[in-house]
Amino acid sequence: MMEIIMLLAIGGVAYWYYKNRKQTQATQAEWVRPFSVCYLAMGLLYESRSIPDELVGIMDRPGDMKVSQPLLVRLQLYLEYRYGRSRQPTDFQFALADIRHVFATEFRAANSPTALRRYIRVMHEKEAGTAITEEEFTKAYNSLLQHTRASDQAAEMLVTQIMRFNVHQLFQTTHGMSISQFTDDMYASDQSAALPEAV
Repeated sequence: MMEIIMLLAIGGVAYWYYKNRKQTQATQAEWVRPFSVCYLAMGLLYESRSIPDELVGIMDRPGDMKVSQPLLVRLQLYLEYRYGRSRQPTDFQFALADIRHVFATEFRAANSPTALRRYIRVMHEKEAGTAITEEEFTKAYNSLLQHTRASDQAAEMLVTQIMRFNVHQLFQTTHGMSISQFTDDMYASDQSAALPEAV
């Protein structure tokens, strides 16, 4: 009889562990990629001539406290705001690995002729309100290529602009709002939570 009880207990523990492990993995899959996109979009929130140091640091010195500390803070804010939970010990490594992956993917994409063509067409329509003609497109494309080939700084600035544009669009798709609106709401929520209750 005792053996049966022990087997049932072991089976129950094993089932709980399996179920909990599956739930943990599902939870990670739910938040990791959206957070990675959010972190990059926040790093590229403002226009700049080059990719901000905090994002570059994610790739070349992830162990630096100046790099890891902002990530830890934003991860805590994000998880509390979107999922109502605190940061767990393993969350940082999952987030860091995925941010590095998304950064590398988006940087390669931004530094391509396809991205430049799309950027020219979208930005022209945004500014002019009409689609660009093929003649205008060819002129703008060749002009930008010539400019970036003549100057490394110009090339870096253009890639940064394209990456910022792409990441912001990816954020909009992922979260259903602009990064500016999201950060405003998230920080407002954090401040409200920190306020003492009225007596």
